[in-house]
Amino acid sequence: RLLEAAAGRGVLDFCYPGGGYAEETVRLAEEAGYRSATTSDLGIAGASSDRFRLPRMGMGRALATGPRGAFSGVLMRAEVSGYFADLYRRRGRRSPPRPTAG
Repeated sequence: RLLEAAAGRGVLDFCYPGGGYAEETVRLAEEAGYRSATTSDLGIAGASSDRFRLPRMGMGRALATGPRGAFSGVLMRAEVSGYFADLYRRRGRRSPPRPTAG
C-alpha cells in the first residue's frame, strides 16, 4: 500500500530491495498480491521461471558496444535474446565475464 500511495497508482510487480530475497520475503510478496517479483540473480526469465524469483540481466553500455566503441543493435539483441548466455552455458561457463570500467 505504501508503494501504491507513493506511485499514485497500483503496483502489480515487486523488486526485492537490493535484489536479495529469502523464502519469507518470497512468501510475503505472494501474500501481498503482487503478480511477480524480481531478484538480482543473473539470468533470463522464461515461461517456466518462478514468477516470484525472476532473474535479471544488466544492460550497461559495455554489453551493447561494438568493436569501434559505438552502440551495436546486433550485440544488444544478442544479449537480450539470451544468445550469449546460451553460448556460455554450452561452453561450460555460467555467465560471460563482467565488463570492467576503463
